[in-house]
Amino acid sequence: MTDLTIPISSKALKEFELRSRLSSVTIAVPTLDNSIRWILRSLKEPIHLFGEGKFERRERTKSLILFKYDKYFKDGHMVEQVIELHPEAKVLHEIVQKFQIDMSSVYSKRLKAQEETKAKKTLDPAQTKREYQAQLEKLKRKQSSKVFYTEPENPEDVKNLRLQIVKHSFESWRDLKLQLGSYKQDVDIYEHEKRIGNYIDHLTNNVELIASQIGSDRPLTRAKFSPDGQSIITSSYSNDVRLYTKNTSQDADNCREDYIHTTGFSAGHTDRVLDIVWSPSGILSACADGSLSHTSISDFDVYQTISVHESRINSVVLHPIKSFFITASSDETLCYIDLEKMQPIYVQEGHGYPVHSVNVNRYGSLCASGDSKGAMLIFDLRTGRHIFQDQIHHQIVTGVSFHPINCHIFATSSADNTVKIHDLRKMQAIKTLLAHLKVVSSLQFESDGRFLATSSFDGTVKLWDCVGYKCFKILETAGSRVVDVTMNNEFILSASYDRIFRLYNL
Repeated sequence: MTDLTIPISSKALKEFELRSRLSSVTIAVPTLDNSIRWILRSLKEPIHLFGEGKFERRERTKSLILFKYDKYFKDGHMVEQVIELHPEAKVLHEIVQKFQIDMSSVYSKRLKAQEETKAKKTLDPAQTKREYQAQLEKLKRKQSSKVFYTEPENPEDVKNLRLQIVKHSFESWRDLKLQLGSYKQDVDIYEHEKRIGNYIDHLTNNVELIASQIGSDRPLTRAKFSPDGQSIITSSYSNDVRLYTKNTSQDADNCREDYIHTTGFSAGHTDRVLDIVWSPSGILSACADGSLSHTSISDFDVYQTISVHESRINSVVLHPIKSFFITASSDETLCYIDLEKMQPIYVQEGHGYPVHSVNVNRYGSLCASGDSKGAMLIFDLRTGRHIFQDQIHHQIVTGVSFHPINCHIFATSSADNTVKIHDLRKMQAIKTLLAHLKVVSSLQFESDGRFLATSSFDGTVKLWDCVGYKCFKILETAGSRVVDVTMNNEFILSASYDRIFRLYNL
């Protein structure tokens, strides 16, 4: 294993050194695309690469000329001798002469002096070893980023699960198309745009804070509505989950929402609870120690706890078929877990860094996950195939949300203070929002896809329309970091680092 690895690493180090040396060198190559194509043809290089534009082709040509010049003319040999020995060097020399490309700066006296000084300098053996190990680790990362497939331990269970997903996906798609078809028959495009505009105006003028309440003894991590909207659960840096129920007594203030702390339960957790999700029969809670619990709604003392990850669980999402859920962990994996049996069905690999966010589209066919280096992966749950991978942000992908109607559209939030809108049909971002002044912690589309809500460590929740993605409402807190935002058909709910969850009317 060592004999094979060392030559590869040496080659990688040599290439890295060459790229570093030539990165500061600039040469002037022709700007006409026809001339660039002629140069590539003369050098016997591909004239056009997939997805390559004129600018990328010109940059590739510039790099080729630099590297070939370095290969043949680096050592200061006579040009005539090199041309006689190497036909490719003759072609390169003719290109340089024909287009009057100035190569004098490539190996100037200053650069030569720097190289000679560097060659004479005695390197610290320990430092050299550290650099070698760093390059070797980088090479391993690059090799591990290739697409590969892992055979599941229980293929029959995975097959049955995928069949359920296919059936649900088709039925959901059919139902949505029927609803949209009926809606389009009754409402034309102009009336639809007018309705959207009126709704946005209504939100701009009427959304306001109607309730705020302390949700825990320590900073909150999540706050979620129950499916019927009558209860709220919160998770925090303490090891418990708390339940708040709407006050429906006669003496309750009709103008404000009031929630009463009903109960709290630890569900066997001994560390921070980082995410919570309602299930049909209980509450799922994910812990920083890598464990996950499912607590019964009827009896909060009854719960099941499993440890499926080697590191903390950062996010949990319940699949629309409601028979399984997906967890994202800092051990660089996703895990599909059977809700009834509380047993893992399949461990999805693919990320090279801790996974911080995960979500599923409305049909249940696609699963998107983002990691700590800004990479996004999307898997087709019906086949298990990896269909999208890109470095979409510069820092942690903190959240992902699919548009509920146009499921080829999804939004991502990041610690780089931006929100990006992506189109799966184009396989690229179609809009970048400079959304907040600090980390964008969470985001969610409204159930009908009319607006997008984002939360941030700058202490605000912002609402964005889904036409031009312009901010039309800013909801400010007391300045504390907002760590989560969610909504139902009546309210927007936010959770903050100051231990308070806040409720806004829609």
